[in-house]
Amino acid sequence: MSEFIISELGLWLIIVVALVVVELSSFNLTAIWFAFGSLVAFFASLLGVPFAGQIIIAIVFSAASLLLLRPFTKRFFKPKANTNVDRLIGTEGVVTVTIDAVQATGQVKIGSGQIWSAKAADVNMIIEEKTLIKVEAIEGVKLVVSPLNS
Repeated sequence: MSEFIISELGLWLIIVVALVVVELSSFNLTAIWFAFGSLVAFFASLLGVPFAGQIIIAIVFSAASLLLLRPFTKRFFKPKANTNVDRLIGTEGVVTVTIDAVQATGQVKIGSGQIWSAKAADVNMIIEEKTLIKVEAIEGVKLVVSPLNS
């Protein structure tokens, strides 16, 4: 009987370690809940709970932690959708290709020489080449700009 309990302990420890490794390699908060349930089952096996009970405990605690804690932790560990491109808002540059909504043209040079497609913040405005601009927003892959003097 004691060999069976030792093998149960080993099984739960292997499951816990494997799930933690999976979680650490993904950081998606998916496997950690099952690792927690397996850890509780490990402690249940130390207390002599029959193996069928350990499995039920693992399932119940995994499901409970998934349902109760995941929404709370997702709020704090949710990856930001923002990227470094958001830092471009407020920067200044110069028009390199006339910005014209009717002709669907427009490029600006900002920062350390980066060339971006651009459109005017006022869709009725045409912004000529060499005009100094300020980045107001980003829509898709285009910068929304306005002339600096306005």
